[in-house]
Amino acid sequence: MFVEISHRGKTLLLRRLAPTESLDPAHHADVWCAAHDMQRAPPNGHIPSGCADYRCEVRQTKAASVVIWDALDFYLAAEEVEP
Repeated sequence: MFVEISHRGKTLLLRRLAPTESLDPAHHADVWCAAHDMQRAPPNGHIPSGCADYRCEVRQTKAASVVIWDALDFYLAAEEVEP
């Protein structure tokens, strides 16, 4: 399995998952955000697939595919913006 995090179509992270790693895209998005001193914005409703700034996909192949295991579209939290 592979995890990819992209920003508007540009790949920011693409790596193979170890057999014991989580397949939860929210986990990988949060770990990536923490490593870059950012925070994922809390979800406040349904974000249609491909409509957010960032996307985390868990899939079986390294190459992009329409077949994915699970995905999460998300935005980053901004300090100056309040819900």
